[in-house]
Amino acid sequence: MSILNQLTSITRADIPFFLGLITAYSVFRWFLVNKVFATLGRLAKVDPKRLYKFSNRCFDLLHYSSSAIIGLIAVLSRPYAKCMFWSYDCADFYMPTEEAFQVTVMEKIYVLIFFCYYIVDVAYIGANTGIALIAIHHVATLSLVFGSIILQAPVVCVIIMILHDVVDVPLYTGKICAYLGYIKIKDFTLVSFAILCTWFRMINYPLVANAAWKNQYREGIIYPVLYRGV
Repeated sequence: MSILNQLTSITRADIPFFLGLITAYSVFRWFLVNKVFATLGRLAKVDPKRLYKFSNRCFDLLHYSSSAIIGLIAVLSRPYAKCMFWSYDCADFYMPTEEAFQVTVMEKIYVLIFFCYYIVDVAYIGANTGIALIAIHHVATLSLVFGSIILQAPVVCVIIMILHDVVDVPLYTGKICAYLGYIKIKDFTLVSFAILCTWFRMINYPLVANAAWKNQYREGIIYPVLYRGV
């Protein structure tokens, strides 16, 4: 873990690697959605008309679960870990770094995987209901990542991402259970989603935004509009 906790940065030099990562991630998702999860859906006797959406929801759950685990490992080993749960007094942690977008190796892995998912997911947006809302959500989320890198505010970026991921795990678990007919499990996971969403997104996220705004007025930092509203 010592290597994963070493400081590094995300810079323009990472663009070629990131483009290769997006390509690999695209192939990975296509294979799982069209071959692995589609086969599992047929074995589970999912309605053929809903099979494509089921396969994509399975991939979503795989992504959010693995991303949440990586994010938790990255965040809980850092001094700002408490900000994930309560950000009221975290303004100092949310200040931009001086040299570059400085993160640990684990945080860098987390940011790149998170970013890859949202770029590649654009190609699968038709597998969702409420396409317009999903599109707005993706634009706002990508604005967050771009804005954080441009402003060199890595802690804000990572905290918002983990608040996002931990909430979506029970949400997508519930969606898959609905496809499979596991109604009681679906109800439990969706109630869990509501509880987690209330705390992490409706209570703690505004505290993150408030702390970032305090820095804006204190230091003259200008945050992009979409960055404020993810």
